[in-house]
Amino acid sequence: MYTIRKANLADLDSIVVLWKGLMAHHRSLAKKKTAERDMVELAPDAERRWRLWARKNMRSRNGLLLVAEEDGKIIGYSLNNIKSNVRLFKVKKYGYLSDIFVAKTHRKRGIGNAFLKAALGWFRKKRMRYAAIAYRACNRQAGQVYSKWGFHDNHVELVRRL
Repeated sequence: MYTIRKANLADLDSIVVLWKGLMAHHRSLAKKKTAERDMVELAPDAERRWRLWARKNMRSRNGLLLVAEEDGKIIGYSLNNIKSNVRLFKVKKYGYLSDIFVAKTHRKRGIGNAFLKAALGWFRKKRMRYAAIAYRACNRQAGQVYSKWGFHDNHVELVRRL
């Protein structure tokens, strides 16, 4: 049985391994020689930058990094934060589910749903009235799951190679 808990610095190496899995998954879904593929290629210092981002969210009152753990092993993570909206709009801040990733061997066991429930609870405590999530267009499975969770299209961004 797994547990969901707040991540700590000792978890970071295991979380980075999972993050690399998420990035590899995105690259595997994107078609070669397309803008979509180019947009998911990592910069040489991406891992270092992502580690800093994860640490920042662990320490910030506006960030929440969760892990799923089973038998002492990290099997998934969820990175969430409070985002500021464009200043033109009435909604000033909202909760953002940045990353949700579960190791392939542990999927379809409700871990993603548990991450969602924990993140939404945290957003409510932070007095957020809205939560947002994004996914790569090529990741149709994620889109189907997020629709089941009650999310709907809000902003569609298209990209092309120049």
